[in-house]
Amino acid sequence: MVIAVFIILFGVNFNLYYYLLIRKFSLAFKNEEVRTYFGVIITATVIVTINTMKVFGSAGEALRHSFFMVASAITSAGFATTDTSQFPVFSQTLLTLLMFVGSCAGSTGGGMKVSRILILFKTGIKELKYIVNPRAVATVKMDGKPVENDVVRGVSSYFILFMLILAFSLLLITLDKYSIEESASAVITCMNNIGFGVGRFGTAGNFGGLTSFSKIVLCFDMLIGRLEIYPLIMLFASKKH
Repeated sequence: MVIAVFIILFGVNFNLYYYLLIRKFSLAFKNEEVRTYFGVIITATVIVTINTMKVFGSAGEALRHSFFMVASAITSAGFATTDTSQFPVFSQTLLTLLMFVGSCAGSTGGGMKVSRILILFKTGIKELKYIVNPRAVATVKMDGKPVENDVVRGVSSYFILFMLILAFSLLLITLDKYSIEESASAVITCMNNIGFGVGRFGTAGNFGGLTSFSKIVLCFDMLIGRLEIYPLIMLFASKKH
């Protein structure tokens, strides 16, 4: 439980700790990304605990393992205290979604980042408002401040590229004839730098059975996940002088 707490703390945006150090507590606790991050963890922990209670036989054991696995999945720590292949499919799917969401921007964690997910969600809400009322005036806001259109466009473009690479990688990995669930989890866990997926790639398994081709694909996905897409593109893009 102690390890899980510190895993979660290092998935927090480091700006929060700066605000705490300079005693600007109001700015720290008003941070929407951090509040959402903790809200997702608490909600997911409760849901997984309830869903896995029959597996562990007691609420205490279910809470301990669920809390640790939720923390490990959302922060890309990749550690495990139990074999998640024994979890119900619902809990395994929820953990996989947490891998995709990731931790806060400006932290040690991977994933899409909570701030990007928030901006995408709010952009979707804004577009729905336009559909219902074309004359509506709606803006995407974070921490009560409008988000610039360039930032919204950048987040949307990043998400599209991320999903295209994920889909293409999944297509290539399925050449190994693993199930679609296992193949998808392998790509998601590598792109988000988690370490474990589901089935043969779960906490009790490994990636040793994959072909060399699939391992190269997943290595590329891990680089994208750690360095992120735009820096990697800039690294290999040709420069005109």
